[in-house]
Order: sequence, then structure tokens, then C-alpha cells
Amino acid sequence: MTNSQTIPWKRIFIEAAAIVASILLAFSIDAWWGDFQQRKHVRTVPVGLEAAYFENVTLLDENIELLANYQELLRRFIESKPNEAARIPAESTFDTLESIWRPVTPPNNNSLLVTTLDSENLTLLEDPVLQDAIWRWRAQVDILGERTAQLVVSEQEAFLALGHHPEVGVAWAQVASGAPRLISGDVLQWAREDKEIMAIAARKAFQGHIHMEALRDNRDASRKVLELIRIALRQ
Repeated sequence: MTNSQTIPWKRIFIEAAAIVASILLAFSIDAWWGDFQQRKHVRTVPVGLEAAYFENVTLLDENIELLANYQELLRRFIESKPNEAARIPAESTFDTLESIWRPVTPPNNNSLLVTTLDSENLTLLEDPVLQDAIWRWRAQVDILGERTAQLVVSEQEAFLALGHHPEVGVAWAQVASGAPRLISGDVLQWAREDKEIMAIAARKAFQGHIHMEALRDNRDASRKVLELIRIALRQ
């Protein structure tokens, strides 16, 4: 004897629809959560960048002022006559020599900012103007790095040339031990009469001018990014 049963199509359809609906709901929740996390990331990234760019602008302003002071000392040294260089007060001679051999490598947080930006997905930043400003700032960072490298080469050459005078070597050793930064004017007269040192000083002065422009451009680019970040935070 054969038992015939009616297939419960309605119940099967309802159960299948419920399963499909639960799957779609799960996908929808997952997509919403992912979008929520992305938008949360978009909001939190500028907060950290604001502090970093503010610090960068501050450090670059300090270095622009420092470089300007060294450039003025270097200009006075180059324009002086040997006998005039000899009369520079002992408390100023070391700073004058330092303007020749010190490269003024800017202590900024450019490298830290680049590392931070590389670790973030900048496409999550919704403002295309801010993205463009960041990329422009990074281009200025590369230029500043090239200018700094050129100064380092000149610094090494000046360091070797100045080291030929025994008093300079003694003064460097004293400074390293915390002693007063004193060098007699005779050393400046010797340096002023040395053609190699004067050639390095002239090159350093030119490179310092180019370096100053790079510092200002980097500072201005940092300010632009900082301004846009602050606008984004107020929205």
C-alpha cells in the first residue's frame, strides 16, 4: 500500500525565504559595520595629523630662524677682510666658524609624518583637496631632503678644511666636554685667507639660500595641510 503525502510547498518557501533574508541581513550588517569603521577612521585620522602638522610647522619656523642667523654670520665673514675677521670677539668666533661647517639639518617630524601617512589609507580621507595638499607637502619633503643632503656634503668638506688648524681641533674637543666656545680671532683670519675654506663658505652661503627656500616651502605646505585638517574637524 502506498502512502501519498502532499508536499508543504508553502512552508518550504517561507523557510527558504527566511534563510535568504537572514543571509542578506547578515551581509547588510557586515557592510554597515565596515562602512562605520571606515567613517570612524576618516574622522580619527585628521585628529592625530593635526597635532603632528602643528608640531612640524613650529619646528620649521624655529629652523628658518636658526638658518637665517647662520646665514647672517656667514655673510659677515665672507664680506670681511682678513684683518677685520681677526678682530671678531672671541665669544663670537666659534659661532662664525660654525656657520661654515654646520649644515643646519632641520629637526622636524617630516619622517614621522611620512611613516604615519604611509601606514594609513589616504583614500579614506573624503576631502580630495586635503589629499592633494598632503601629496604636495610630500613633494616638498623630498625637495628639502635633497637640499639637506647637499649641505651635509659641504659641512663635511668644511669640517676637514677647518680641522687643519690645531686650535680648531682643540676647541671642538673642549665644546664636546662642555667647555666655553672660545676661539681666537687669529683662526678666523687664517680661515679668511684660506682659498679652499672661502670657496666652501661661498658654496655654503648659496646652498643655505636654496635651503631656506625649501624650508619655507615645506613650512607653507605644512600650514596648508594643517588648515584643511582643522576645517575637516569643524565639519
